[in-house]
Amino acid sequence: IFFNAALIVYQTDVRARGDESPLWSDICDVLSLAIYSVDVAARIYALRSHFFGLNLNVVDLLVCFIDFFAMALFVVVGDMPSFALIRIFRLFRLIRCLKVLAMARELQIMLIGFASAMRAIFWAGIMLVVVLTLWSVVAVELLHPVNQRLVERGSYADCERCQRAFASVMSSNLTFLQQLVAGDSWGLVSIPIIEEEPSTAIIFLAVMTSINLGLLNLVLTAIVDVANTAREADVQQKLMDKQAEFAAAKTRLLELCATLDDDESGMLTIDELMSGFHNNSEFAKTMMALDVAESDMDVIFKLLDEDHSGTVSYTEFVEQLHKVKSQDTHTMLVFIKGYLNEVRLKMSEQLNIMQRDVHGECKEMSRRLQMLVSGRDPEEDARPVQVRIEGANGLGGVEGGGATYCVCEVAGKPYTKVQTYAVTD
Repeated sequence: IFFNAALIVYQTDVRARGDESPLWSDICDVLSLAIYSVDVAARIYALRSHFFGLNLNVVDLLVCFIDFFAMALFVVVGDMPSFALIRIFRLFRLIRCLKVLAMARELQIMLIGFASAMRAIFWAGIMLVVVLTLWSVVAVELLHPVNQRLVERGSYADCERCQRAFASVMSSNLTFLQQLVAGDSWGLVSIPIIEEEPSTAIIFLAVMTSINLGLLNLVLTAIVDVANTAREADVQQKLMDKQAEFAAAKTRLLELCATLDDDESGMLTIDELMSGFHNNSEFAKTMMALDVAESDMDVIFKLLDEDHSGTVSYTEFVEQLHKVKSQDTHTMLVFIKGYLNEVRLKMSEQLNIMQRDVHGECKEMSRRLQMLVSGRDPEEDARPVQVRIEGANGLGGVEGGGATYCVCEVAGKPYTKVQTYAVTD
């Protein structure tokens, strides 16, 4: 590609001198076209209809057709000046250089920014022409009469164009472009006119403010904004690269999951995954590469196990892990959600236990109060309570000396463990 680009530059310089291209350059040109044609044909054969999905492929195909058409015309008719436009179209071959430049990540970012900046500059150029045309109309009406007085007195003896600087709208546009955009010879015409008619300084000041300080800075702001957009697009490209890397590692990760499945059930448990962290170094390295630590595995497993079955399939584990880790900006929120969900479940469990205990106590108090109101002894109708003996000392069949006691706990009621002295064995 670069050799063909250098060849195009050489042939252009030869034609500019009025010489004929050497035979070796023509042969190299034909060989380059043949190589490009084989490359395009191979891509069409390999990609089929997907070939036209990439713009550079379409450009390569059009350039090859233009090259063949131009070469056929040169062979039949000869190199004529009317074919200069076709030679210009052949310069589109230089677009192939973009492929090479895009191989470097930094150059690719600059190319994206350059393409975006060119679009912004194009519309800024249209806006600049419109604004300059409006000021040029004013200049023809107000500045041209003053400039004519200077011409009649011979003030522009050494400047041929100064005499018609504001003679028409087009001439005024060229003058303002030269003075304000290109920054060339601003005082050559402006200062004599201002000295001749001081009130015209308002017009020149207004033109300079609106163009130099206003419009051109606005164009610069638009280019910077486009550069930021290109940088955001590069972030998306990095995310796409990360997804591509994960897709390439997906097959291997599925194979690793299969090695962790001890019972060959096609499902993974949290114990098998944690065992993989300790016993399978490749699995541990893969998880660490995905920013998944061993302490995070329990939370991730609970997120993936939506049906609370205690198992997840290979495919579910890999796909959901990809979904969690590919959303870089939301990864922390996903983990926080998992931890909060775990805390919510534990709090809900404890609240249910407390609710049952409080409800039971309230019923018992209500029963006792009703019996007291009716004049009955609340202990007469007391239901037997099942008590579990947790420990004892000095009782029958229990070794130990000293005080005789037992440690009891009411079955089904946590936090009721109590130590009491025993009356009999």
